[in-house]
Amino acid sequence: METTLQQRWSRFADEDLGTFVTCSALFTAFQLGKEFRGVKDAMLPAAQRLAIAARRTGPKVPLLVCSAAVGMAGMKLSIAAVSHYRQDFSRDNVLMAFPVCGALLNVHRGSRAMAKGALGLAALGYGADYVFGIYHRMKFEDALREHEEEQSLLRHYQASNRLEIEPFVASPREW
Repeated sequence: METTLQQRWSRFADEDLGTFVTCSALFTAFQLGKEFRGVKDAMLPAAQRLAIAARRTGPKVPLLVCSAAVGMAGMKLSIAAVSHYRQDFSRDNVLMAFPVCGALLNVHRGSRAMAKGALGLAALGYGADYVFGIYHRMKFEDALREHEEEQSLLRHYQASNRLEIEPFVASPREW
């Protein structure tokens, strides 16, 4: 089934817009920081240095936004290519796609830059996966511990509130 342009834009707005805006903002902030540190006159007040850095960063923002878009599209294509090549659609493909994307984004700069880009994005991907894995494992262990505590409290409550009901048997003497 062919997707329409409206469906593509709605999918972009639902899935990728937050990532796109975040990446664009991070790239712009990083460039602003580089320009701020690069101002020659360190004796200027910070507000003036920031104004100079903002003036220098302004013309570069469209390029930064475009690079964020190309990076996202390249990442999705890399994940799709690795998934198709491996005939496997698991989380490992995303981790394998990071170095592929890093290499492909630096093709125009030569093989050394491709290797650096691949290693950099691989380190970023595996590092982020490690950190998020630890975070999710801690959350899971926390939830499991809370569940076990609730179950033990429930068992204790049920045991303490259990009534010892003995069957009432009328003996012939009680009649």
